[in-house]
Amino acid sequence: MTKETDWRFPLASRWVLVAALIVLPLLVVQSVRLGQQVLLRLEGLSTAATDNMQWVMSQAEVEHLKLDAAADAARQAKDLPLLRRRFDIYYSRIATFQESPLFQELRDNEAGSKLLSDLSARLDRLADLIDVSDEQLIENISQSPI
Repeated sequence: MTKETDWRFPLASRWVLVAALIVLPLLVVQSVRLGQQVLLRLEGLSTAATDNMQWVMSQAEVEHLKLDAAADAARQAKDLPLLRRRFDIYYSRIATFQESPLFQELRDNEAGSKLLSDLSARLDRLADLIDVSDEQLIENISQSPI
């Protein structure tokens, strides 16, 4: 007597198989769509990093001009806190160029490295002129432009 094998699925198993065959392609489509969204967002973030770099560079230039204006306007002891604050802000902007990973390419570039070296030397000279007593700072301003 031969035993025949019944290859029919039970009714519950058929429904699970049909559901899996419907859901699986939907999951694949959703995965592809999400992958495309991730790529678009990554592209957007790379643009944001470039925009941020340009913004920081522009801000450094603006702070340099504000520092020059504060130095030109400083004639009395009451003007010195603003001058010192402008110097501190400008100093922090240049420190961003020197330390931020965003500007590593600038530091690695020969021209960029020379520019940062010149800016650092100027900052050191300014620090020697500004980080003194009020009386000495007023004298420094009157003797030479900052």
